[in-house]
Order: sequence, then C-alpha cells, then structure tokens
Amino acid sequence: MNVVRAGQSTTLELKNKNIKGINFLFRMTHTTDNTAFANNTRYDLKKVDVSIRKISGGSKKEVLIYSGKLAPLAISTTLEDNAFRFSFPETGASQIFVERAHGASTKAIAVQPIYVDFGTVINLDGNDQLIIDCTLDSAAHSSSIDPATSYLQIEAKEGIGLEYYTPVFKALAVPGSQNNFEVSLGDGVQDITFINLDKQSNIAANDVVRKVTIVSDKLNQVDDATELRAKRFSRMLPTEAAARFQNHLLFNSSFDLNNCNLKLDLEETNVTTGENWVVVKYLHKDGQVFAKAQAKERKFTGINLSRLMR
Repeated sequence: MNVVRAGQSTTLELKNKNIKGINFLFRMTHTTDNTAFANNTRYDLKKVDVSIRKISGGSKKEVLIYSGKLAPLAISTTLEDNAFRFSFPETGASQIFVERAHGASTKAIAVQPIYVDFGTVINLDGNDQLIIDCTLDSAAHSSSIDPATSYLQIEAKEGIGLEYYTPVFKALAVPGSQNNFEVSLGDGVQDITFINLDKQSNIAANDVVRKVTIVSDKLNQVDDATELRAKRFSRMLPTEAAARFQNHLLFNSSFDLNNCNLKLDLEETNVTTGENWVVVKYLHKDGQVFAKAQAKERKFTGINLSRLMR
C-alpha cells in the first residue's frame, strides 16, 4: 500500500501476489468543521496520471499494461459494474461514502473508492514485479477537500486464477468537433469501450456516437446509437443502464479479434475536446507466461485428483 498527496507522485512495487485489480482510495477530509460534503465533492480522475508495468523476473521482459489518465481506465473496466458510480462525475449524484459524519468541532471524512479491474489475474512469482506509478495533480480535488489531510491510497486487490495472458489497456483520445474517428486497433482485441464524461443524458439530441463499425477476422458488426442503448438495457437494470448515459461497451468477448478496425460516426457538435476516449483491452500473449500457467494447472489438477482418490 502506498499513499500520495496533492502535487506528489509515488511508486508502488508488488511481488509474490496474484492480482486481479488495483484499488485507488481517495480519502478526503472536509476543510470546515460541522459541514457536510456536497454531492459534487470528488477527485477529478482526469487529473490523476497512472502507469502500470509488469516486469518478468527471469527474462526481464517488460509489459506496459497502461499509461495515461485514471478516468478512462477506471470507467472502462467497471462500466457495467456498481463501481462505475464512483468514477463517473455525475452532477448532483454523490461519488463518495461518509466514514465520519460532521459535527461541532468535527470535520467530515469520506472516501471515493475507485477500482481498476484487470478482468483476469496477474501471477507474480519469484522476482516478477508489478510497478504502479501515480501522480496526483495539485488541483485534482474539489475546493471543500483539505489537501493537507486528504490523500490517495493505492493497493492491490488479490484474486485466484492463472495468468494465460497479460491484459494491456490503451486509451485513445477522440479529438473535439469531429464527425468521425477511425483507427486500426490491430490484433488481440478483447474489449472496446467508448467513454464520455460531459454528457448526462440518453436523449438522441445529446448522442456523441451515431454509428459504430467494427471489422475484424472474426466479427463484422455495425450498431447505431439506439442499438447500443438497447444492448446495454438488455444487460443491466433500467436505472443502471440509464445512468451510463453516452458511455458504451462496443465489444467484449472471451475470443480476441485480430486485424481489428474501428470506425465511429460522431455527432460533431457533441464531441467536446478532452471528454471522450476509446479504451481498448488487449490480450498480450507470451509463450513463457502461457507455459507457466499450463504447468500450474497440471499441478493443481494432480493435487485435486489425488484428494478425490483418497
């Protein structure tokens, strides 16, 4: 666990763990006694820079899992989970939970819990390392948060599983006032999300994406804005689906796409600079990592069989 305060940077090095994600816990203290936090109190995740790297101990191979702003990564990996509510800056809705209520001569304390879900487990054995670098901008917090006594706590979330591949995330910024966004995503694509932070409406007049076209070796898919919303409502409760506004899961599968090309037709008047991203999750495949996972699976299978035969 590492702690970083406003205007500072930190590096967290992890070893000998099985990691399924990273918790970014923003622990905040109010500036004033006997005053409740307003609903719009939060840290701006666009002002938090994060780099996540895995270094294999034996080969010293380095895989850059992510480098960029925390906002698109956190929102994309929890888009259809409850954790989304703490990441998305919804006006009038609280992104925190109170740990200590305000009172006479007492400042309120609250937490904004942000989770980055890898969608798999990263096995760190021997000298393997996961290195997380984080910089917290001095202006990332709301005005009612006391920067001297508030801080960001970073810690790993451990899980159970085998690492057959290493997840890699890339956040591609969509330029403002564009009517289309076209990009070759390459091979190993498992997940594509569209992230928008400045629209809080599902009405057609506020649509950012008008049409999505995905062409690849396994899938050719076209969805318009209505179809994207319909798919989301089919997977989630209506209130939760509505709260995702202009954020869309464009593709997700256990099978990765190769030679993948993405084209977005956009409503250019709704495309604000710095508020839209395409986040892509790749399966980074490595023969040594795969072989190690297979060896562990054979070992665990043998142990389980021997227990059954007793």
